[in-house]
Amino acid sequence: IIFSVLGGFCCTAFGANTMEDQPTSDEIPAKRRKKQKQAAQSPDYVDIYQGQCVELQLKMFECCKAVLSMKDLQSLLLWLAGDGVNQRWILVRNKPLVAKICVVAVPGLQLDLFSRHAARALPSLTSACPTACPTRAELKSLVPFAFVRELVLRQKPRPPTPRSVTLTTAQAMTIATQIAKLKQDKEDKDGISVGSQGSPQDDDKSDTNGPSPPTASATDASPSPLPGPEFYLLSKEELSENGFWVPRLESEPLPPGFVRTLPRTTAAARTEVLAVDCEMCVTSAGYELTRATVVDSDLNVVYDKLVLPDRPIENYLTQYSGITAEALDGVTTRLVDVQRDLQGLIFEDTIVVGHSLENDLQALKLAHLRVVDTSCLFPHPAGPPLKSALRYLAYKYLQKSIQGFYGNGPGPKDKEDSPVESKAPPAPESAVAGEAQGKSAAEKASRLGHCPIIDATTCMELFQLKLNNGPGFGQEVQRQNIFQVIAEARTFPVTCIDRASILSFLAPPAVSAIAVSDDRTAVTRAATQLRGTSRQLVWVQLHSLYEALQAQDTGSTAQGSSSSPSNGKTPEKEQTCPKPSDGSGVSTEPDPVEQCMAQLDHAMQELLQAAPVNTVFIVFSGQGVGAERLASRLGPQAQTSSAEASGKLGIAVNELRKGLAWLFVKKP
Repeated sequence: IIFSVLGGFCCTAFGANTMEDQPTSDEIPAKRRKKQKQAAQSPDYVDIYQGQCVELQLKMFECCKAVLSMKDLQSLLLWLAGDGVNQRWILVRNKPLVAKICVVAVPGLQLDLFSRHAARALPSLTSACPTACPTRAELKSLVPFAFVRELVLRQKPRPPTPRSVTLTTAQAMTIATQIAKLKQDKEDKDGISVGSQGSPQDDDKSDTNGPSPPTASATDASPSPLPGPEFYLLSKEELSENGFWVPRLESEPLPPGFVRTLPRTTAAARTEVLAVDCEMCVTSAGYELTRATVVDSDLNVVYDKLVLPDRPIENYLTQYSGITAEALDGVTTRLVDVQRDLQGLIFEDTIVVGHSLENDLQALKLAHLRVVDTSCLFPHPAGPPLKSALRYLAYKYLQKSIQGFYGNGPGPKDKEDSPVESKAPPAPESAVAGEAQGKSAAEKASRLGHCPIIDATTCMELFQLKLNNGPGFGQEVQRQNIFQVIAEARTFPVTCIDRASILSFLAPPAVSAIAVSDDRTAVTRAATQLRGTSRQLVWVQLHSLYEALQAQDTGSTAQGSSSSPSNGKTPEKEQTCPKPSDGSGVSTEPDPVEQCMAQLDHAMQELLQAAPVNTVFIVFSGQGVGAERLASRLGPQAQTSSAEASGKLGIAVNELRKGLAWLFVKKP
């Protein structure tokens, strides 16, 4: 009873106070009417795209562009999806209104076939887009569906550094001068053989890391047509970008303490290529030289000396250099002595090889411009300013372990079991290093840290490997799937509908993949995806036309050759025929290509009906039929980008690369 009385009293008291603070019933409607009036007078947003739709306007004529490449279509896809740049050959109006992107690949639909059948077989496609753009695939290898890889895979963008831009005029003239000089000196057999000059452009286009394939006329033991050592010299721009000292004017004085390499004298022995590696320590002036090593092209040590810095040492960097106070005990050689010795060994025309050589020349205080840097010969996959470590390059390309690097596996437990130590040669008697105490100290320093003899030898071996395999060797180009890029941008979720064999490289983990076995199922699945309400990029490839044309091509080839059931073509023919035959290889249908064209038009009509307004369609054909047949006739040359056959074969390869593309938007 007591709690009930107290509770009622409190509720009455506090309730009265609350009611007094609330506004009256007459004030509430007035405030609401005022807010509604203000909201009506000032809307939250303005629809600037009201009543408009997406438009595609081709500007190929203004840009003097005759054909579209797969890279052009790739750039358009990236621009539409929000991860690219605007293209000059096409204008996309009202791009934010793009609802969906539908990419339809139709291999085999080339210009001659379209001209014969388009008027009566593709009315839906021609009515939606009357203008077809000619395309040309690069087809670096003559394999089926190579154009799909060309469209989907792109080179991973590199940081915007000066090395990532195109060659300047000075660089191009330098390369042209070097090539002309090498052509004149190809008869010279001294040093490393240069060989006859080939086209460096062909080597740059190759994506393989192996040696160039031999030509058909290379029946003797003549040297391969590869550039010589001077082709790999760094230009002045590259020297400056990598931190080398480069004079801006011929009369510019040297930095303090630097010396310049001297012209070669007739009495001096001629050494074309030398590898240099140095070890440094830390003094009050920064890094100073403690050991200098030079190796010739025969991997012989021609110079190896310990050096006492001019200032007191603050850090020996033993874990890297292997130099200790005991190793430098009794050493009297100074930097000026090493400079004087190297001026009699390295001349103006000597090619100096090293890894991150700017640090070694800075420690030597030596001004030399004819250098080859293995960090530039074998660039980092992510591009500059990153550089691959020498131990990584040695492990990957020379299959040897240096500096304690053993790849991803475990290394030896003891120093005695290390392959690095077993490869370290002793200091030769012919080395310029004078006293025996310096030799023993150098050997002990090699066991504690990096061995400059091994490092210089590795640089020379890498350079010789590059000479023997050409400029394209070691060019690690990282490629990425544009569907992965678009999916990670989260602007257009990507769905790929194709055969399982194509999806293995077409659809990365971030992409939805739907495997189908026929075109009918592919079109149905693609139409279902296009009917969705969210933004989406849909890829679908229709194979029926390509399979019909391939069946005809295989049948005509079999008729022209001897009939043999074990020629390896029967399984492909039975698998690729759109409709089974009676076993004789001749289809019972009157014209299977005509039927496939009609099915293609019906598929396009179904996709157009399912797609919402402002859906961008990219319908293209990347390559024709006959890649396997041409590859078998061309042999090993079919696997390289520079495989250009002559005569009828060359015409057939060029025709294989031609295709068509239709770019349009579904209107209301």
